[in-house]
Amino acid sequence: MKRMKILKSPKKYRTSSISVAILAQHFILPSFSKLETDITTDVLIVGGGITGITSAYLLAKQGVKDAFIEAD
Repeated sequence: MKRMKILKSPKKYRTSSISVAILAQHFILPSFSKLETDITTDVLIVGGGITGITSAYLLAKQGVKDAFIEAD
């Protein structure tokens, strides 16, 4: 598997859950049921904000089996 370099974004570009709430007001976001069975994954992303969703998307494009979890 190809290694990916992890970069930290500058503080001025970091997002918060407030930006996710603003997006949710303007777009219909999908909802998913609770995980009720065990799964196997290469990467687990905790948090479904802008950064978590983007990370999951980019990893999936690279063929990495990933999943993310969110409190709500």
